[in-house]
Amino acid sequence: MTREKSRGACLIVLGGEIPDPAPALAAAARCREIICADGAVARAAALGVLPHFVVGDMDSLPAPIPVRRGIVFWCDFDPNRSDFQKCLDFAAARGFARVYVAGALGGRLDHAAVNLALAETAPKGMDVALVDRGLGRIFGPGRHRLKLRRGETFSLLALRDASIDVSGCDYPLRGAVLRRGSRGLSNRARGAVGLRVRRGRLWVFSRLP
Repeated sequence: MTREKSRGACLIVLGGEIPDPAPALAAAARCREIICADGAVARAAALGVLPHFVVGDMDSLPAPIPVRRGIVFWCDFDPNRSDFQKCLDFAAARGFARVYVAGALGGRLDHAAVNLALAETAPKGMDVALVDRGLGRIFGPGRHRLKLRRGETFSLLALRDASIDVSGCDYPLRGAVLRRGSRGLSNRARGAVGLRVRRGRLWVFSRLP
């Protein structure tokens, strides 16, 4: 069991596009459980992972349903919450501190916008990481060490105004204020990258470590 598995990580599979299966499969290997939105069961099967739990109102299940001994179907009929929100709430109730999410983007723009907003307002104490062709995580105040290879491109994008220091990269910053927009896009690591968030929160986009 990896250290991350022992802390409690899960993978949520949603119905959006998964353009490159490798990062999602790498995330799955770090996870103790797989949680799937009901409409994403076929997506998970195509990825090569079968869920431990299927969450939703079950109106979008494929036929036939991929069979897995011990699979649990958790019905949630609340029409005011999206599949992703139901899965996040279920993961929080299961006590997971780290949640990887595959299939959150692509497809309908309104779904992608809602999924990004839900990731930004995840339950307190939960670290949500979006997996696509790379990894997107939200960092709040404090000092952070980014696990990046020399020459690797990464981006720091503020949710709102964020005051940061960043070192070990092509474009170091000290006491810089990032506002929601393009500043912070496509920096490059020169070695160990240190990030200090003085105020605010921001997305960090990179490869899956």
